[in-house]
Amino acid sequence: MRQASNPFSAKPGGFITGAGHGSTIADTYGNWWHASTMRISVNYDFERRVGLFPAGFDKDGVLYCNQNFSDYPHRIPAGKFDAASQQPEWMLLSYKKPVTASSTAENSSPELAVNEDCRSWWSAAGAEPGEWLCVDLGKENDVRAIQVNMADEKLVVDFPADSYGDDRKTRHIETRPQISHYTVETSVNGADWTTRETVARECSNGYYEYADGIRARYVRVTGGELPYGQTLRISGLRVFGNGEGPKPAQAEAAGTRTDALDATITWKHIENAQGCNVRYGAAPDKLYLSWLVYDADEVTLSTLTAGQEYYVCVDSFNENGITPGKIFKLEG
Repeated sequence: MRQASNPFSAKPGGFITGAGHGSTIADTYGNWWHASTMRISVNYDFERRVGLFPAGFDKDGVLYCNQNFSDYPHRIPAGKFDAASQQPEWMLLSYKKPVTASSTAENSSPELAVNEDCRSWWSAAGAEPGEWLCVDLGKENDVRAIQVNMADEKLVVDFPADSYGDDRKTRHIETRPQISHYTVETSVNGADWTTRETVARECSNGYYEYADGIRARYVRVTGGELPYGQTLRISGLRVFGNGEGPKPAQAEAAGTRTDALDATITWKHIENAQGCNVRYGAAPDKLYLSWLVYDADEVTLSTLTAGQEYYVCVDSFNENGITPGKIFKLEG
């Protein structure tokens, strides 16, 4: 029997979208997890990453997947936990903040590294070590984590003949270590810098956490030698922490079904909000679907099931936290 709360996994908003082609598993503590492919698809259609989301069954046996703010840092407890209650500990401090760079390639822009879209990126103008990108958070903040997401662009590699997995040369198996070198620095004044990370690792992307927090206004990434002689390209210089200011006002929202499969949700503009997280589902206590929206006052939900009733809640958010909205029934 098809459950009313469908699709089980869908992540249509935020830094990276997707959440299809997945598998659901249980860990040794009895927690459920859903792993699925996340879409980049710029250089090639199957250019993907892997997402991991807490999942579970509610008291009525309904299978759900918690994808609220799921590309923000979440702590994984070492034991049994309630997947539905998982929320980010820290918020995004770097969204659309001023960015400077050592150089910028034609048709690129430093702002593309802080626009919360993994499918666009800043590219340095040259491939020599020493190119850098710096985000200004606007004021000194309590920084708890820094994420560096590298991007591939026009990667041309002359692979050795013995590295292919078959005679058709459709699969490449890298036989040599490919190390990414870069540094992550922070500063409170833009003049005096502290090196936080000196990176030399096979995985270009990195996540660096500071449990006790560090005080910083500026975060800078400087590239060194990169795999295949690539230019430093960053799709996401993401800084998380505590904004130490007021949360946004509660969203005043409404929604109307536009056809059997779609609905438009609107809310009054909130001046100090980065965006809204729209949660929706088959009952007021089953808002298991979500759609994260930046810099907009509406969203069209396109993951509805024909003939199914829906309830909606619009939560506003900024770098200081999340303000829950009111639940309402979708009309039409």
